[in-house]
Amino acid sequence: MKTYTFWVTLEGKSPMKVAEDGRTASEAKSIVESRFPGARVMFAEGF
Repeated sequence: MKTYTFWVTLEGKSPMKVAEDGRTASEAKSIVESRFPGARVMFAEGF
């Protein structure tokens, strides 16, 4: 698995960086979106 980093922005709060492991970037993004419902999730980097 790879570690992917995302910027997560909750309404009324400053952006935070969140790292998540996944087989693909879309899988990791889905996990982050489920952890932060209603948040804006943007891909930052994958390594």
